[in-house]
Amino acid sequence: MNNRPTRSQIYKRDKNSCQYCGATTKLTIDHVIPRSKGGQDTWENLVVACSTCNVKKSDKLLEQTKLKLRKQPRAPYSTVAIDLAESNVPEWREYSYT
Repeated sequence: MNNRPTRSQIYKRDKNSCQYCGATTKLTIDHVIPRSKGGQDTWENLVVACSTCNVKKSDKLLEQTKLKLRKQPRAPYSTVAIDLAESNVPEWREYSYT
């Protein structure tokens, strides 16, 4: 699997909600480990964050903030699995591993 996800794949994986507070508006992408501290553009390091949480976190490590991830980010088994999990067809969702 490609280690560099797209923005839309990150939004889909995180179900269009902030991974710190759960907000669903004014969303951005955050590097859990900031690029300034060596963070990469990988599935495990990118999460959806609302602009408020993203500004609060800034270029700090999580340990330096009061923010906590709601769920540890990880690469999906397959990007197709993301689409299956969000499908409106119940028969397709049973094949999802996300």
